[in-house]
Amino acid sequence: MISLVIVLIFAGSVIQGLFRGGSNSAKHLIYMVMEAITVLISMFLAWKGVQLVSPLIQTWLKSQQLQLPTGDSST
Repeated sequence: MISLVIVLIFAGSVIQGLFRGGSNSAKHLIYMVMEAITVLISMFLAWKGVQLVSPLIQTWLKSQQLQLPTGDSST
């Protein structure tokens, strides 16, 4: 509930700034917020994509019957 009030106040402030002549600053702020939202959505989609693809890759790797090397591989 408090978050919603903060968002509404923030949105009202941006709109008020647009009408008072601070359109350039408001545009930059809106672009920055939109970029942040885009980044967050991209990170969420990447996270869900990895969760979706990981079991498929695991099954494929198991079907390849790969063997782990024995001993120390640094020598």
